[in-house]
Amino acid sequence: MKTKDRDPQSHFAIVDSFLKQADLDQEEYLVLTNELKRYLDLKLNRGFIHPMITKFSTDWYREFYRLIGFKDPYKKLKDLSNEKAGAILPTLTVNSFEEAVKLSVAGNILDYGSVLVLNPELYNIAHEITQFKNLSLSIDDIEKLQDDIKNAKTILFLPDNAGECIFDIPLLEYINKHLPSYRVFIGAKSSPMLNDVTSQELRDLGFDKYGTIIPTGSNGFGLHEEDTSFEFKRILHDVDLIIAKGQAYMEFFTEYNFKNAYNLTRVKYPIINAALGTLDYHQNVVVSSNRYAHTGKAYKFGSLHPKIIEKEKLADVIKSLRSQGKSIVTANGSFDILHVGHIRTFENAKRQGDVLIVGLNSDSSIRQYKSPYRPINPEQHRAEFLASLHSIDYVTIFDETDPIALLSLIKPDVHCNGSEYGEKCIEAETVKEYGGRIHIMPPIDGFSTSAMINKCVKVRQLEEKLHEQSGEHTPPTKFDIKTMRDSILSTIKSQSGILFAKPALVHREAYCGRGIIAKNTKFEPSYTDDRGYLPVEWWVMSTIQAENEINKPLEGITHVLIEGVPTPLTKVLQYVQKEIFGEFQDSWPLTKILDIGGEPVTPSFSKTREVPPIPVHVHPGYVQNGKIIPPGKTEAYFFPPVDIAPYNQNFGPTITRLGLKPDITKEEFIDALEKYGKDDSMYSICNTYDIKANDGWTIPSGIVHAPGPWITFEIQRPQDDFHLLSWQLGSRLDNETKQEHTKRMQLRGLANYQDLVDQAIDWKTSTDPQFKNKFYRPSTIISTGDWGTRSQIFFDMFYGEAIEMNPNSQITLPISNQPYAGIVWSGKGLINNNRLDVDNELAKEFLITPNTEVTIQNEENKKLLIYTVYPQRK
Repeated sequence: MKTKDRDPQSHFAIVDSFLKQADLDQEEYLVLTNELKRYLDLKLNRGFIHPMITKFSTDWYREFYRLIGFKDPYKKLKDLSNEKAGAILPTLTVNSFEEAVKLSVAGNILDYGSVLVLNPELYNIAHEITQFKNLSLSIDDIEKLQDDIKNAKTILFLPDNAGECIFDIPLLEYINKHLPSYRVFIGAKSSPMLNDVTSQELRDLGFDKYGTIIPTGSNGFGLHEEDTSFEFKRILHDVDLIIAKGQAYMEFFTEYNFKNAYNLTRVKYPIINAALGTLDYHQNVVVSSNRYAHTGKAYKFGSLHPKIIEKEKLADVIKSLRSQGKSIVTANGSFDILHVGHIRTFENAKRQGDVLIVGLNSDSSIRQYKSPYRPINPEQHRAEFLASLHSIDYVTIFDETDPIALLSLIKPDVHCNGSEYGEKCIEAETVKEYGGRIHIMPPIDGFSTSAMINKCVKVRQLEEKLHEQSGEHTPPTKFDIKTMRDSILSTIKSQSGILFAKPALVHREAYCGRGIIAKNTKFEPSYTDDRGYLPVEWWVMSTIQAENEINKPLEGITHVLIEGVPTPLTKVLQYVQKEIFGEFQDSWPLTKILDIGGEPVTPSFSKTREVPPIPVHVHPGYVQNGKIIPPGKTEAYFFPPVDIAPYNQNFGPTITRLGLKPDITKEEFIDALEKYGKDDSMYSICNTYDIKANDGWTIPSGIVHAPGPWITFEIQRPQDDFHLLSWQLGSRLDNETKQEHTKRMQLRGLANYQDLVDQAIDWKTSTDPQFKNKFYRPSTIISTGDWGTRSQIFFDMFYGEAIEMNPNSQITLPISNQPYAGIVWSGKGLINNNRLDVDNELAKEFLITPNTEVTIQNEENKKLLIYTVYPQRK
């Protein structure tokens, strides 16, 4: 929750509420009241405030503790609260998990600091607590919480206030029925803050019987990255489930993208959140963070290793080492696959001084100066490998392709370099400028990361050849599964939550294209595959097998790049479905780019030549035993611009045919059906609409339509039912072929044309005079700025965006709990420091995994245009 969302005057009222209950004499009270009001006035009225309410509140409460010499003014009240609560608990009967949770929430009334409208007298709480079974919840995720507790292997429980924590005991006892205490962690503040219970107080109360008590390393509200201990961050990072008590934790968690947290609280002051709306006074909630996680940001856990120092904190480490008179040695590199040559090199470097700091190239920098398919191991893994070595004292990761900026910060006494670079290395001038020297390390022959990679590839090839020769087809072992899963997750992590793909081009036997997505304008041997088919469709991040008269294995299935190797997306999902698709596997859409066109033809009903579109058709559902089984397939269309690079086309006047003319009768429609393949009647009875770039439509199932022949970007339900109502514009079929097509392509199991009209066609909607008003969906601007424009391009049950970025600009997109696919339509740039390039088939289609923060940069002097599609409406 943001500080701006809270009424500034409330903070002044809190000062009185806070101080009156503290153990202060009258003189202290008056002095501190004036001091704190002056402090708050300075912060609030002059704008010196942290935007996050929990951080801002922490800062000014700490000012209070500074003024009183860091004593604990609530100690007596906390002890009394524990005593009173301890007397009440044995009188209560808790018969279920739900009652244990409600008691825990009811106990949250014991709050004496940040409370305005709820400020209970200690001796008057007994009645309210005893009524806990009747507690009403504004948000009730108790059932989901119970399931997650049963499935968790580790749990972090975050209590709130003294006294209140006593009423958490039945819930902790329930947790202990499913998890032993050594797999339950109870986190609490390291030092006093209001009446919040501290880790030492929990030990004194005997809470270590329910779990391992772990201090947060802070007395702040929430668990802010810069304020929490390394040990606690490791637990926060690793546990399966977090249960947090109280308003402060809820206000904190809504700022971050944790998906494994639950908040149990009574609201003391309105909580405002984009996903939850406003939670008001006295409301009780048990809420899963899944409800709001997508509105927050990623939590920065840091290195999670004491030797790995973030670059921002390196200056403090250097200052400390210099004050101790230590000499500092540096070395740097990618160290992708650690081998004994590296280890001997580090041991040599360590002998040159007191402290060895190793600069490690980040994943993004390695991709820039080595290869887009490197590194093999992500930066966090490589950093931990190095930090585990006795010879290395500190590891820090840097993003530049050379270490000059890092060395300027460290100013080492000695910088170590390999013999292949010598004294004239690019680092020499910087190191010597600060009084340091270059140490050339002796060569260590016989060790090479590239050679190791080549050997691994060779061994794998030999093993596969051996299996082929023996005829063995063994199922994957646990080792293979783990290796594959690790490779996929490593790729996602190294690419900051993104997977790239080799576009899946689908070939068709009957349609030409306009040469936009492939060479497909003519059925010539140089354009066709071994079936004589042309590539006229691009299926984006597809898990659907394309159907053709002659099928090809995996046609239509996207191949994503796992460590540079194209791997079927369907196979990848077998290993990491949750990590890639989250909860949206079943709703993942089929997204296509259709390039249908060919040479202009003259239809039977007009003298105007036109480029043939895809034939008129309808998607009503599948036919079983002569009956159509709904639901049919709804589609949404978007017509992207083609007058830009690399297409540079001008299509001129182009039409789409959607729906039927309002005065068309069913008899006329059946007559057109009967002329399938004989003339073009069906096209003439459809509505025609001019196509302009950035137009769009939503076409429900049962609607007669024939989009194109503009390049058509469409998203649809992941199914492929259809009834073909016409043949290709200007083309004719002989009687035998027409009869075969009528049965296989038109009726598809229905009895006759009347049956098709009655079952497959939504007649009322197809002939609606207001058809365009109801289904036309031009793109609409979501946001705009100096960086460019972000627009919505798919609507109704679908969602997609166009992101058009101006030259040399940058945008960070809102975090989504949905995965989403994207394509580069024009231009080049970076996404989370990964290369985007419309001219590179391995850098123009990508998948964003759930809850990934995405930053896109256009580093060119031309516009960058990206389209994205989501599995569900946002």
